[in-house]
Amino acid sequence: MTIWAVLPAAGIGRRMGSTIPKQYLTIDGAPLILHSLRRLSAVSEIQKIIVVIHPEDNRGLNCKNQSVKNSKTAL
Repeated sequence: MTIWAVLPAAGIGRRMGSTIPKQYLTIDGAPLILHSLRRLSAVSEIQKIIVVIHPEDNRGLNCKNQSVKNSKTAL
C-alpha cells in the first residue's frame, strides 16, 4: 500500500497581513514549508508528498525540481 501525504501550502498571507505567504516565512534559518517537508519526510511510511500551492505561486514551482529527503517524490 502506498501512503501519500498532502501538505496544504496555498495561503497568500492576507490574514497575517504579510506580503510573504506564511509557508515561505523563515523560522530558524529555513522556510516554514521546508520544516514541514522535513517532518513528513522523516515518516518512513510516507512514500509520496503532494504540496498544494496557490495557482499564482511562482515560488513553489522550484519544489518540483528539488529532491526530497529519503527519495520521496515531490509532484
